Amino acid sequence: VGNTVFVGSNVSAGTNGVGNIAIESRIGGVTLDSASVIDVDTGFITIDSAQSISSEATLTAELVDLQAAALITASSGSKRIRATAGAGINIVSEKNLDVEVATTNAGSININALGDLFVSSVNAKGGGDVTLTSGSGLIVEDARIANGDAEFNATTGDITINNEVTVQATTGGDLRVNAETGNIIIDTASTLSIADRIDLSSP
Repeated sequence: VGNTVFVGSNVSAGTNGVGNIAIESRIGGVTLDSASVIDVDTGFITIDSAQSISSEATLTAELVDLQAAALITASSGSKRIRATAGAGINIVSEKNLDVEVATTNAGSININALGDLFVSSVNAKGGGDVTLTSGSGLIVEDARIANGDAEFNATTGDITINNEVTVQATTGGDLRVNAETGNIIIDTASTLSIADRIDLSSP
């Protein structure tokens, strides 16, 4: 398709130095096929799309930075990630993941890590929910939902809220926190401002 970027093979950088990979589509979208591996090990991967980013590839880097005017869907093997989208964010990580920022102007934000998940900032500015799920422990520093619900889940570890969670909505506006086998810890310095219900569930 014209004006798009498609990657269906393996791409690596940094065999002689740190190495970074930058992918940009100034008019169309970016698609990374499931058969491809985008690998810079200790460097950065930057993907900037005028439309959507759809990645089934393994993105391996110290930092992955994703920016799209529409929807972001990505599988990440990176240590850290940043994502800014116009219409929703869906991220799955096969290991521990630090989310430095995840912001969308419209649509929901769904982030799932098989290991520990640390979220510095997540912000759903338009209509949409925020769902954060960890296979181990979950730490949330700052979460803002303008018109939707928030759900925090941890399979085996604790869920800790360290700073501020704000959930607003014209209808709904709930916060659900579910630690299947661990504890729920809301730091004494934290502020929770929730439009409707707060449900906290742990063993």
